[in-house]
Amino acid sequence: MKKTIINTIVALVATIFTTNANAQQWKDHWTDYQWTNGYEMVSSVRLNDNQVLLVAHGLFDAGYGYLFEIKSLGDTNYDMKGIPESAVKSRPQNIDELVAHLLDENNCNGDDGQIWKRRDVGGHDILIRYGEDNSISTVYIPTGRDLREVANESLQEIIVGSYTSTKGKKFQFNDDGTCIFDGTPNTYYMAEEGEYGAPSFHITLNRQIWELEPTADGMKIYNTHFRNDVDGIQRGRLYATLKSSKNTPRWAFSSDRPLIGSTLYEVDKDVLRLMRNEIYARHGYRFSDKKLQAYFESCKWYKAIDDNKYVNLTALETINVALIKAAEK
Repeated sequence: MKKTIINTIVALVATIFTTNANAQQWKDHWTDYQWTNGYEMVSSVRLNDNQVLLVAHGLFDAGYGYLFEIKSLGDTNYDMKGIPESAVKSRPQNIDELVAHLLDENNCNGDDGQIWKRRDVGGHDILIRYGEDNSISTVYIPTGRDLREVANESLQEIIVGSYTSTKGKKFQFNDDGTCIFDGTPNTYYMAEEGEYGAPSFHITLNRQIWELEPTADGMKIYNTHFRNDVDGIQRGRLYATLKSSKNTPRWAFSSDRPLIGSTLYEVDKDVLRLMRNEIYARHGYRFSDKKLQAYFESCKWYKAIDDNKYVNLTALETINVALIKAAEK
């Protein structure tokens, strides 16, 4: 009898401790988190035990919100279903002024029933947003940095690499801002386009802005000029046509971290197709498309395997493939 009572007390204490721990974990998982997809930044606000508000803003937009009912799947994994303002059960008394305004003025534009998911994928705490056909439409990555800084860094990843011009001159762009331009060592930084300074494939080098256009073979570089009547940088004449080095994969980072949607939509569809298939090629995938197979066979790093059934993408790579497909449409 005494042993039974002790076991009951131990179980009760464990239940109380677990309940408090889960409540604290829930709070920690949804308090002051920030994510971005390159277009907008979203910050999480816990409203009550199973409802959250994502406060969002873009480069040029005022605040708006997405409301969700969430279900914990353990750790930082949650299923999220969009709800209308009328479904909010309660909210903290000391709620932020902007959050209160969004809720009171019905300025939460999350569609009732829309599906998002929060997942830990390859060590990245990401938000996945699904479209009407249940396919991945965009992914939000965690960040505490300025939206322009994140977008520019993502654009820079696309151009980093070694190239040779049709005239035999070496070009190389590194992620630390150093480069070789027309055979000469130099430095560059990502420039911004237009009246509002939107991130784009422009770099500043030698006090001049250059437009870069990633291509399936490599890249094209254009001179630019500024026109006040159209509030932006305008493409000038073609300066150089570059071919990418095939010694190493062009976009190896797509196996290491989630891609940024705003960057993918700036890239030509032919480049996106190559980027998507390079993920498979890095695993040795053998392509039925003769042109794709010939391209990857010309890359020194590519080693085809005998049977594609042994090609297994990681969860992160699978998500990145879906993101690239969404941008290709």
